[in-house]
Amino acid sequence: METLETQETVTPDQEQQPSKSKIKLLYILIFLLILIIGGLLTFIYFVFAPLRHNEGGADAIEKYNNNAIVQEKEQELLNDPDSTDEVEAPQEQNSELKTYVNEKLGFSIDIPTTAVNPYGACKWVEDETKSSYRPKEAFTPVTTFEDNDSVYIAFEYSYELAGREEADGYSYFSKCEKKDNSLALLKSDNRTWHIVTQTVKNDAELTTFIKEQFGSSCNLGEKKLSAQAGVFDVAVKGDGLDMEFSNCVLNYMFVLKYSPEKQKVYTFDRGQSTAFFQLLDFSKSYDDVMEESFKIL
Repeated sequence: METLETQETVTPDQEQQPSKSKIKLLYILIFLLILIIGGLLTFIYFVFAPLRHNEGGADAIEKYNNNAIVQEKEQELLNDPDSTDEVEAPQEQNSELKTYVNEKLGFSIDIPTTAVNPYGACKWVEDETKSSYRPKEAFTPVTTFEDNDSVYIAFEYSYELAGREEADGYSYFSKCEKKDNSLALLKSDNRTWHIVTQTVKNDAELTTFIKEQFGSSCNLGEKKLSAQAGVFDVAVKGDGLDMEFSNCVLNYMFVLKYSPEKQKVYTFDRGQSTAFFQLLDFSKSYDDVMEESFKIL
């Protein structure tokens, strides 16, 4: 008996059907991937957009946090006035000017009640090898010290370092001592703001006074009328020699005023730098105001 074999015939449409299904699936996967990426980008945009639009970005956030910490610290100090945390010293002290009048010597001048003294205090400085006291600026009372024919304007006191030791070429101090000022101390040193006066009747006597105060080779210079009626600002004429050969060294600021009517001459030197500072950073002083306030009575 013969066996009949049946052969199935595959049409072209049946061969293409699996390929179309794969392509359709691929399109679906690509579409889903686009949706995921789009959603992720949208999420990133809305999360980081506020930081981008906020000027300074991360710096602004850090500044905000720092300000919050500072405000919290200030509030703690207000709530706890006995806090031992170190607080920065005020940069300026409200020091009123007071008018000093000397009827005997015939002049007046405004002086501050307090000013910054570079040696107004001490501080203990820790060092890796050896610690030491060091000078510290502080507001100190300003006063006058009267002599026979002169007046000193100076700080009431200063602090001096003591207990000096030498180590590796450096000086170290184990003590810091308060030293009250006095007329004897001021007279032992060539001090600034030492107001000296003398009676003079003419230019010859004025020239003699100049030589005594400024040097033997100094002479009377030009006299200019000052802001005060009847009072002249007097210049001193040098000898023109170099400092090492001169007997009239004028390398500092000084004031010289003469009143022919009163027959009085006044002088004081301001030195080479400022003496009475108003601010702890030494950016503002009283010296100019003091000089401008000087009046012959």
